[in-house]
Amino acid sequence: MKKIIFFILIFFAFILKNVNAQNLVSSSTLIEKAEEFDGKAVVYRGEIIGEMMCRKNGCWLNVNDGNLSLGIWIPKELNFSLRYAGGYKIEGDRIEIEGIFHYSCVEHLGEMDIHANKIRLIKEGRLLEEKVDIKKINSAIIIWGFLCIILISSKLKRA
Repeated sequence: MKKIIFFILIFFAFILKNVNAQNLVSSSTLIEKAEEFDGKAVVYRGEIIGEMMCRKNGCWLNVNDGNLSLGIWIPKELNFSLRYAGGYKIEGDRIEIEGIFHYSCVEHLGEMDIHANKIRLIKEGRLLEEKVDIKKINSAIIIWGFLCIILISSKLKRA
């Protein structure tokens, strides 16, 4: 009995995962086939980049899937809040957006965008630490030392 329940749960998990995967599209696909996807439900995943720009009835986000970024319109009703927006030394939150793609949105002055119906946090962003390679520092010190020796020896030859 336990095995049957286990297999049923696995089956439904697989089906639910594939429901979203069927509509998952990349920015490249949306741009290349914009007229085909216009007005259709899509699922788009990526990293939030830049700042969230809020207006009276919603907010704009730029979400980059690794190739290009698309504007995402988030209605106020979704109550979305972000923790990290990607930028220099910051990895932005990775989200999944379910919404309607617009090739030329009438509501937003003809911009290509996705109007979000549902947003899911996939991975929270983080601050990035810049790691300096100690070998590079040592090499720079050695080169600087040689340059100082050459400069001093050339001054001594003139004197």
